[in-house]
Amino acid sequence: MEQNRAAHIYNNDFKSVLDKYRRHCDEIRRVSKEENIKLMVGFEVDYFPYDGWEEEFKWFISQLDYDYLHTGNHFFCSKDGEQIINMTYFSQICTDESLYNEYFSQHFKILAQAVNSKLFKFLAHMDYMRRFCTTGYGINLFWEEKEAVLQALQKTDTALEVSTKGLRKTGDFYPDSLILRQAGRLGSAA
Repeated sequence: MEQNRAAHIYNNDFKSVLDKYRRHCDEIRRVSKEENIKLMVGFEVDYFPYDGWEEEFKWFISQLDYDYLHTGNHFFCSKDGEQIINMTYFSQICTDESLYNEYFSQHFKILAQAVNSKLFKFLAHMDYMRRFCTTGYGINLFWEEKEAVLQALQKTDTALEVSTKGLRKTGDFYPDSLILRQAGRLGSAA
């Protein structure tokens, strides 16, 4: 049921949705021209570390007329990228709390990999998992991995999105105030 509700978001491959994304880009360009307003075409994309994903994605975006991409992962992945778990259901699916550290650590490593790919202009909601993962994740944890993400942002001149949605959901921004302060100290784009 959940997969059907989100079928417009989650796709199994790039080729099968290429026409849909082309139409999306064309429609935004058409409206921009007709209404004489500046509209930009952009997509938020989850980055996956499995072999071949980046090459497939590069081919896909080479077929589109877009202005920017941002990344913000909504999934946890195993190290090889073959096991993918939607964050919404993580605490229900992953009942072995000893695996939490592995998935949280891997999450930040994948974000650093995404930023270092230089495919994206923005990194969205860096610690979004706080919304769903009340066990095993703390804002004072995983600093080595968070630091690697922030350094990648600085090195690649990629912007860090600050989402206020976290204020409603967790009482703090995404990313949290500690990450934002460290980003400021490093001079990461925000």
